[in-house]
Amino acid sequence: ETFALIEKAVGHLDMVVANAGTMPGLSQPPGAVPDALEASCFRTNVDGAHWTVKFALPLLAKAPPGFHRTVVYVSSCEGYLTNPTPANGLLAYRSSKAAVNGHMVGLHQLYVTDDPMAVMIRGGAESRLHRVVSVHPGYVATSLGLETARGMEPDLSEADLIERKGWDECVPVSQGVRAILYPLCAEEGILSGRM
Repeated sequence: ETFALIEKAVGHLDMVVANAGTMPGLSQPPGAVPDALEASCFRTNVDGAHWTVKFALPLLAKAPPGFHRTVVYVSSCEGYLTNPTPANGLLAYRSSKAAVNGHMVGLHQLYVTDDPMAVMIRGGAESRLHRVVSVHPGYVATSLGLETARGMEPDLSEADLIERKGWDECVPVSQGVRAILYPLCAEEGILSGRM
């Protein structure tokens, strides 16, 4: 329904940002994290990115020639499979962000490369994308992780959680936004299919 409204209003998309995230399990063993929170993490982080991009693809294909059709997945360094960050719990979150990075690579292979099989599957040049990337905007000073914290302290406010994260560890929201927008605006220097 949302994409039908977008199509009716503007006719096409030239860029999409798949940004959703829940982060249960910070500093907790997997057995301590409620199953419902972990299931919600996968629904939000993986399913949300998948369905957003899937439904956006037809509108990206309608972008006029010359537009740099771009898909940006907001991921995390927690989803690295090589050189991962130190263990800090977050088993469902880390797994979900690794899945998002895998989705990004698969979309790149289908919609950016000129591999003959990819061209056959996607249907030609009109659906080709300019770039597909994942970004790690940093530990942004938002309420990400609030669901886990509230599981331990039901009355914890978002402001208290942000304060507890420690501003020295967090990047301001404006900096996180710049990290997300950069691949959308850069003419050169962004490698598609990479984080």
